[in-house]
Amino acid sequence: MPDERHDYLEDFFRHFRDTNQYYLGRIGQHNVVITTLPSAQYGTVSAATTASNILSTFPHIRISLLVGIGAGLPLVKTKRVKKERDIRLGDVVVSELSGMNSGVVQYDLGKDKGDDKFERVGFLGAPPEVLRKGLSSLKMKHRSEGSDVFLAK
Repeated sequence: MPDERHDYLEDFFRHFRDTNQYYLGRIGQHNVVITTLPSAQYGTVSAATTASNILSTFPHIRISLLVGIGAGLPLVKTKRVKKERDIRLGDVVVSELSGMNSGVVQYDLGKDKGDDKFERVGFLGAPPEVLRKGLSSLKMKHRSEGSDVFLAK
């Protein structure tokens, strides 16, 4: 959660088509706007509508992150993942580019072939450069100072 919560401003103007509910606050030096998808309305259409609404009401947003529910895999170990990884609901997993692969697999851009095999049929675009530079900086700090944050190799 944010370090500080902001009250709505007196001159706050919500776009007339925007039905999102917002939590305004600050994380570190950054002002943040948090919203969620409507209850029981999931998927790409709902996510796109929510994103469009937030940008209508807050047109000066520079960076947006879509944090979704992936697979919570406490202590998973498979043929592909040789070392146990403790990933739980609520954790935010950040991917890193690898060649033409964004590192994120959208659920409808792949096919489960069974027997621990997955075939990608598409890929998402790269995140903004400022976020990739931030990840590089975090990795450098992690290597030089150590951290409790898990960074895959």
